[in-house]
Amino acid sequence: MTIDNFKRIIESGKESISLEFKESESWDSSLKNKLTKFILAATNTREGGNLIVGIDNSGKLVGVKAEHLTSYKEDVIKDYVSRYADPYANFSVDIVEHESKNYVVFTVREFSEMPVICKKEGDGFRKGAIYIRTRNRRPETVEVPDSAHMRELVELATDKMNENLKKRGWNRAISESAANSFLSQIEDLNI
Repeated sequence: MTIDNFKRIIESGKESISLEFKESESWDSSLKNKLTKFILAATNTREGGNLIVGIDNSGKLVGVKAEHLTSYKEDVIKDYVSRYADPYANFSVDIVEHESKNYVVFTVREFSEMPVICKKEGDGFRKGAIYIRTRNRRPETVEVPDSAHMRELVELATDKMNENLKKRGWNRAISESAANSFLSQIEDLNI
């Protein structure tokens, strides 16, 4: 993560569907479950997202305390997230210095083939849950709450599948009627 990318990301000064701020805390605190849930949700969001530790909820750049900063080890974080993500979540963890303060930046990429499902129960996670970022009045990380949100996720998965088929030389992609049939089956489940 370059300093220019960091500046571009924080430019708006407010959280969005693809951006979340957290105040300085150690990875080993209760924050690790919130961060993990964000990673699972951002993976299931078109274009992914960023989470920055060191910015308070009002958008003030406060930085990460030195004693907290040392706890953010990418390998440890990836091992923890992999306990919950199926398939894997593609993300990176960077330390960025800006105006003499350090920030931890999680850059999460959208899934490459299939939505990420939670594979483990406990610590505020539900096995089988699909987490997303909502576009409601205040962006938040939640389980898929209704058929409209599920439809968005299925459309993203269909787009991904079509892209992957085209890369492999298939000329025919998944038809819109097949996707609509699948979506109507989901709606019948009252999700």
